[in-house]
Amino acid sequence: ILHGDNLSSDPIHLQHSQTHKDPFEYGHTDVFTQFLPALGPIKGATLWHTGDKSQGWFVENLIVTNESTNSTTHFPVQRWLDADDYDKK
Repeated sequence: ILHGDNLSSDPIHLQHSQTHKDPFEYGHTDVFTQFLPALGPIKGATLWHTGDKSQGWFVENLIVTNESTNSTTHFPVQRWLDADDYDKK
């Protein structure tokens, strides 16, 4: 979910990477394109993992680019999304 000044998006399911056939693999930078309503400047994001056990993934950064306004927002996440390992969150 992306949180903007005007509103928050519905959940965005990241499934089809434009850069890799098999997304969320170690060492990959995956790119996803979404068409969203005018959220306003992006102020935050909510990320979660819905995969099975042992399918956690480490998120280094989340970068959101609004191609209409040519603005980019960078979130240094630096954490695992895995309910079974690491911080279990």
